[in-house]
Amino acid sequence: MIKSLFGGLLNTIFEFTYNLSPVYNLGITIIIFTIMVKLILLPLAIKQQKEMVKLKKIQPEMKKIQDRYKGKKDQESQLKMNTELMELYKKHDTHPFGSCLPTLIQIPVIFGIFSVMRNANTFIGKLDVIYGSLTDGLMNLGLNLEMNGVTEMATKAFGNKTPDFTKMEDVRMFISKLGTEDWSTLMANIKPESVGNINELLAQKANMENFFGINLIESPNFAFPAVIIPIIAVIATVITMKLSANQNAMDEKAAEMNKTMMRVMPVMTFFIGNSLPTGLSLYFALSSTLQVVQQLVLNKFYKGDPSNE
Repeated sequence: MIKSLFGGLLNTIFEFTYNLSPVYNLGITIIIFTIMVKLILLPLAIKQQKEMVKLKKIQPEMKKIQDRYKGKKDQESQLKMNTELMELYKKHDTHPFGSCLPTLIQIPVIFGIFSVMRNANTFIGKLDVIYGSLTDGLMNLGLNLEMNGVTEMATKAFGNKTPDFTKMEDVRMFISKLGTEDWSTLMANIKPESVGNINELLAQKANMENFFGINLIESPNFAFPAVIIPIIAVIATVITMKLSANQNAMDEKAAEMNKTMMRVMPVMTFFIGNSLPTGLSLYFALSSTLQVVQQLVLNKFYKGDPSNE
């Protein structure tokens, strides 16, 4: 359901931008999609900011309640403390989890983009056509496991299963797993007079999948220049977390947890960004960068008056 929804949306944006320019098209699609998501979530972001302001305003009262039960770990004391805190939240029309919704909504978005980037050739119509033509071309050339490097590529695509390159579905599965270097190795096996229109199809494929020389359906794998995108995502994530920490009202435990997250999240973002399709890292990088800008604007606009419109 999520894959189909986001696949259809990204394909619609892709088709629209393709009519303007076929170059860098997948990258432009992700950029437009990211901006759309931010605009859709803007009302929730404003509500989140207001909740943060309210919580920060009542932080002294929260601390008094927590100090009153400090050191009391029995169930009755904890229940009384939580009851008093809930009454305080109710009195000021706020809730500690009221600012979490925009973050939670991002989860299906991330899964949706990941699914589409991992199988872009099945969700993006024009890529599907190109992959279909490449499949026909390689079948006509007699693709086989005796070609240099093909066995290793087939293992990456099929695992222990031996592919049958006389079947269209096996050839399609095979080429969907090929990276840029794999295609170079494969094309070196083909005699120039037999290439036909394969090079032209690969050029069209690169125009759609690449973004300033970076293939968005492949993983960066710490290689330059693709690694730049996860690095930008890490920097923007750190700045966003710091801005959010300055705005949030936190007790000692929450502050300590936030410090731990500040150390762990950048590392996780970097390593995950290098192991998943670069298109997902591009979404992370742009979304986090826009979040920094959005947070700076909202911090300035909602300095302490949650009723500010």
